[in-house]
Amino acid sequence: MARLCGILTEPPEGKMLGVIGGKPSWIDIAPPTKKALVKLAESERQRRIDAVNEFLNSKQWPGRAATGRLKGDDLLQYNLWLDYLDALEVVDTSSGTGIEWPDKP
Repeated sequence: MARLCGILTEPPEGKMLGVIGGKPSWIDIAPPTKKALVKLAESERQRRIDAVNEFLNSKQWPGRAATGRLKGDDLLQYNLWLDYLDALEVVDTSSGTGIEWPDKP
């Protein structure tokens, strides 16, 4: 929240508090740079990867797979999630926009 002319108020959509002619005013928020968009996309990819790893570990599938104790439907599901992780790793984030994220299993 910002205080404009002594009144506490929310900025209008797409605006922030700035100064025009030495007076407080709502000014346009600059659009994010390509570099910022790419960084956001890379952060989103990492967030998704972290969430999958947390899910897999909560099921104890990696340890069970390593010891040969993962069988049946659990093994099938584990492999689907690993495929999803592989798909996340190759998502092209270089444009920062229009990214097609793979669907979760």
